[in-house]
Amino acid sequence: MKSIISVAVLICLFEVSFLPLTQCRVYLPTDANLIGQTCLQTPKPDLCVSSLESVPESSDTDIKGLALIMSDKVLKGKAQDALKEINELIKQTPISSNKALLACADYYGTIIEFHIEKQAHDGITGNQPRKAAQQAMDDTVYLVNECNNGLGSSPSSPLTVMGASVADIATITKAIVQILS
Repeated sequence: MKSIISVAVLICLFEVSFLPLTQCRVYLPTDANLIGQTCLQTPKPDLCVSSLESVPESSDTDIKGLALIMSDKVLKGKAQDALKEINELIKQTPISSNKALLACADYYGTIIEFHIEKQAHDGITGNQPRKAAQQAMDDTVYLVNECNNGLGSSPSSPLTVMGASVADIATITKAIVQILS
């Protein structure tokens, strides 16, 4: 009887000792550590971390995945929001005075369709050289600045703030792509 109880206790201890290994998540470098380490190498680490952490998939990817998330999700989303705002302003502005807004709409359309969806995505995934993705981010910042300069809007206007956010995310994306190179 004592030997049966001893064997039962040993079996229970054995099973319990392996339970934590099967029930707990193992943290690999692709978790928050990778996001933090990667973002420290960008010009705006805090914005980088908060942007990536806002996308759930970022905790389960590598640096290439982080670059794609920044480009395809975060940057594209911010650029689309800015384009929506521009289109709303175009509707509210007399045709004779919306030339600068129409130029901005063209700039943001180019940013989304060419610089993000084509150049950056293809450069990050390897279908084009990584330099193409880096150049796309520089071009994005340039076009955002052209829009803001054409509008002559104040630094506190909603569109200027949105543009600054797009430019910041493009700069961060470029830095992450440079890590890949």
